[in-house]
Amino acid sequence: METVPKLTVAAEEAILHRMMVSVPDDVLQARPPTVPRQIRGISLREIGCEPVAFVEREPIGATGAVHTDQIYGGVMALMGRLEDVTSEAKRLAEDRLLSNDGRAAKLAGAWEPVRGALNQLEGVLTAEASQIEDVEKEVFKVPALEPTNIVQALSDVERRRWFNELDPETRLKYARAMYEGKHEDIIAALVRSPIPGLARDFANAAWRASVERKHPQRVQGLAKRRDRLEWARAAMRSANNAVAEWHRKNPQIARAA
Repeated sequence: METVPKLTVAAEEAILHRMMVSVPDDVLQARPPTVPRQIRGISLREIGCEPVAFVEREPIGATGAVHTDQIYGGVMALMGRLEDVTSEAKRLAEDRLLSNDGRAAKLAGAWEPVRGALNQLEGVLTAEASQIEDVEKEVFKVPALEPTNIVQALSDVERRRWFNELDPETRLKYARAMYEGKHEDIIAALVRSPIPGLARDFANAAWRASVERKHPQRVQGLAKRRDRLEWARAAMRSANNAVAEWHRKNPQIARAA
């Protein structure tokens, strides 16, 4: 089974530009729309950090995928633990009997739930990323040739040779037809080529476009799952940065811990 590599929009556009092929309207319609995101800044100045930006809301159930409620809940729990740290910092700031070092020492313990939330969310995201990769491989796979099927293997070789030996104008004509969903046997043969090059890159893009056209809901579901995964990872990066920044500004507390 051949796995078609995931292409960024920029990479695919570059390949199609070199092949002088544009994306058909039906492929564009099958592709997932850009998901707008709402951002909320949690002020952490009370604890010596810069404000941290998080994605505030991501509709539960938007992807129709398993584990997404865990992801949403994990991010919300993480944000809640950070807000707890901020609230504790404000409370300690009002305690006139504590020095600055004393406040920092008492605040150190408030970071433990943040670390716990981070570890729990990381486990959920690791499992989700693995599942997405498995599903994507299944969705975009190219039928593999049986090792003993010499006839089909030779046919692949002939199709690749035929395509590569076409004159530029004819090759462009076929390339456009392939990207519109025709000549899947040629596309598959080019994808299965052991030699990298523009023709194989183009065939990968054409195969993915064919799958997007045939299974738009499944492809959009995958894209939404990846979108939510990146949304949660952005929250984790922000929280990790906040933890690291606070400990960098309070090295004596970090050493004691």
